[in-house]
Amino acid sequence: MTWKRVIVSAVVIAAYTALMLLLPCTKNTSFRDIGGDIPCWILFAVMIIANCKTAKEASAKTFVFFLISQPLIYLFQVPFSALGWGLFGYYPPWFVYTLLTLPGAWIGWHVRKKGILSGVILTPMLFLLASCGCSYFRTTVHAFPYELLSGIFCFAVIVLFLAVLLTEKKQRITAVLLTALLTSADIFYECRTSAGSVSFPLPETVSGTDITEVLVSDPDHVSVDTEELKEDHMDVAVRKPGEYEIRLIGADGQELALYDVNAFYLENGALKVECELKESE
Repeated sequence: MTWKRVIVSAVVIAAYTALMLLLPCTKNTSFRDIGGDIPCWILFAVMIIANCKTAKEASAKTFVFFLISQPLIYLFQVPFSALGWGLFGYYPPWFVYTLLTLPGAWIGWHVRKKGILSGVILTPMLFLLASCGCSYFRTTVHAFPYELLSGIFCFAVIVLFLAVLLTEKKQRITAVLLTALLTSADIFYECRTSAGSVSFPLPETVSGTDITEVLVSDPDHVSVDTEELKEDHMDVAVRKPGEYEIRLIGADGQELALYDVNAFYLENGALKVECELKESE
């Protein structure tokens, strides 16, 4: 991997990414994911790392590749975007990622060595790909075929890395087991914490100070922020699509308000939450 190839690749890939983000026909397709998600960029980084002779070379060339390509993606879009130079407001996180390639590529280069340590070193990259892939497929399930190609891409790259970068069976077993463990933990955490939400003021006839109890039809999947209720404001979080009820109860056991809650997935896979006041006394 010569310096010329690194620089040319950075410019060409930046131009391609900008084109995918600008073309109207790519809207709501997996082809735009290259502009904001990391799976493709993990592949590019590993391709550079795998073709370098030393860890220092891998670190330097991967850093320069990102340092050139990421700003160019925004620069190429500036003349065609309503945001203009404001597009660079999206760059700071990618600059952080660019800085992280310096130690990341240096460590990643050692995946070519023998022993199970190579499997351990490859695991973070496999985990990131698996995590993104699972996220894509979750979206696909609720809004088929949205993100289907991106999900397939992530797991195809995982198979490629296992087959090409690791040469020993024990390395592959180590990487697969660790990746499966981390991905399972990530999925469990996401299932417990990810939620759609809605926020709105209480009816004029209901005061937060009058509410002594909140009854939810399914407390495992729906929650109400009781602290916000004290400010005459209601925050509802829902972790699973469906229809629910929320009842606000006063000091004497009287029902102050009844809400119907409807949670459903949008076309982009986001969980939308709607609340409708049914009764207010």
